[in-house]
Amino acid sequence: MTRRSLHGWIGTLAVVSLCAGIAIWQLTAGKKTISTWADALQAGRDAYSRISVQRIDALASVDDVRAVLEAMPVRDETQGLRRARDELLDEAAQFIYYRFCQSSPENYVGWRISKGYRYKSKEKLIRPGLIDGDYTLYFGEPFPENTAIGELFPKYWTVGLAYGDGTNKPIALAKEEKGLAGAIGIMRASNQRERPRLVGDLPESLWTGQAGMTMRCWWDTPKPLEALFAASPDLVCAELGMILEYGDGARRPLRLTYVHDAMAKSWYLQYVVMYNFNQKVATYSSLEY
Repeated sequence: MTRRSLHGWIGTLAVVSLCAGIAIWQLTAGKKTISTWADALQAGRDAYSRISVQRIDALASVDDVRAVLEAMPVRDETQGLRRARDELLDEAAQFIYYRFCQSSPENYVGWRISKGYRYKSKEKLIRPGLIDGDYTLYFGEPFPENTAIGELFPKYWTVGLAYGDGTNKPIALAKEEKGLAGAIGIMRASNQRERPRLVGDLPESLWTGQAGMTMRCWWDTPKPLEALFAASPDLVCAELGMILEYGDGARRPLRLTYVHDAMAKSWYLQYVVMYNFNQKVATYSSLEY
């Protein structure tokens, strides 16, 4: 079985900025970057522009999103889980629909809770650079210390889509194979950055570019990653990549990372990361999820 670090081809990740509570990463190889940020951005623009996309406002149901994602090839390096591809695409379709296609944060919250997720504690979400630090930036007033997380999330949900004139709001989704790619492999407790590599019509370099940005997660998974690793040092995980078009007119890769709970026979959404974006990071929201 062949495995490779998600960022193995470029070496290490270096934090270059914190903006609106999101970690901005630049991908490097020691002291020398593989290519400049501008080079990676232009190469991506050229490739992404040739991909057919579906307007998100035309996706009226989870089934509509699932039909688009059916074009995604998913390479399984483990060959150990029956129906893994179908299960993952079902999960991804639900996330894309509830987060980006429908407009109700209450519906999104209800979906999350129905899947066994629960809000993170205030201790996890409130510290310098997280939601307390962003509140004044977003809303122009002091952070309301005594407000429950469940009351705050809908406000951040809404501003996440509108911030910067909607720069970071997804408006279209790739609908053909060359703009979609998935891979199932192993995540080890000893090296959690080692994840399956996306291979398809786009090279791995265009699924990452020279920078990555984490969306801000407000939810604990039904079972913590630490508990899953306590049961097994090796977890089946999956990377699903899709090219999205955003409100600023640019197209960028979005990657979803899932881990598999063998006992519950369930996939948990662990990370959501946007890649290969321009350097105007101050215009990007953290696009809460």
